[in-house]
Amino acid sequence: MSDITTTPEARLKMAADLFGLKEMPCLDREQVELLQVAAGDCGAAFFDDLIKTFQSESAPRIERLERECGAKNLPEIRRHCHFVAGSAANIGLERLSKLCRNIEKQCDEGTFTAFDTCVPVVRSEMSTAVKEIRALLAV
Repeated sequence: MSDITTTPEARLKMAADLFGLKEMPCLDREQVELLQVAAGDCGAAFFDDLIKTFQSESAPRIERLERECGAKNLPEIRRHCHFVAGSAANIGLERLSKLCRNIEKQCDEGTFTAFDTCVPVVRSEMSTAVKEIRALLAV
């Protein structure tokens, strides 16, 4: 298989094609602003810790997601995507959350078939989202 996920544009197109994402912003600016208010004077340190926590808690889920995609285990694929979707939404990673919610929905409907491409797309979107939120918040 050729590596179609080499550019961010190619990865976004793959996500849009496979998981029904239309062009949408990577970040939920309202959620990020709410977190900025909550962070108060702790700003950068707060967000750095929040993003590191998200990454450290999501990484094992993505590893499990990869195993479950190999086993074509829809309930477990759904469960791991549900975790990542909720965690991503909490810190304003809108497109990643929507991607994972769409995978969940496809699992619920029994229509999920992207076993080989799911994990590379989720990993790519996670990487893009983390880069974008770090750039926005300068952390």
